[in-house]
Amino acid sequence: MLSTPEELQGLQNTRTKMESEYHSLEEQEKNLELRTKILEEKIAIEELKRNNRAKNEAIEQLKSRLDGLEQRFSTMTGETSTPTFEAEAEPEPETTEVVTQDEDTPEVSELQTEEQDTVTVTAVENPTTPEQEQVEVVNSKPEKKKRKLFY
Repeated sequence: MLSTPEELQGLQNTRTKMESEYHSLEEQEKNLELRTKILEEKIAIEELKRNNRAKNEAIEQLKSRLDGLEQRFSTMTGETSTPTFEAEAEPEPETTEVVTQDEDTPEVSELQTEEQDTVTVTAVENPTTPEQEQVEVVNSKPEKKKRKLFY
């Protein structure tokens, strides 16, 4: 049997070795997690590259088909050149609707655009008078329910 100080020394050495091994295992786990994340990112990048290539091929096929159709159309109509469409469409101008009313004329609706100075006038099917409009506004308020409390 070992003496108590020798046994204590042996147990402390074993503990030191186990702690060292634990730290080594933790370091190995961190490295493996990092390598896993790196590989996942590489896979995601490759998938995106593959998807982009497929999209580019589809776009090229559509361009080729469009060119063929434009040539076919131009030979059918006898035109030498056909307009080509740009990839991005221009945004439509914002429109606002203005309602005007004269006493002598029926109610009309004017459609005005910010970029163009054109006005489209359309007659409204059921013209209303200002009194009718006020009645409609008053009638559109929700009615409150009257509740009686019983004690």
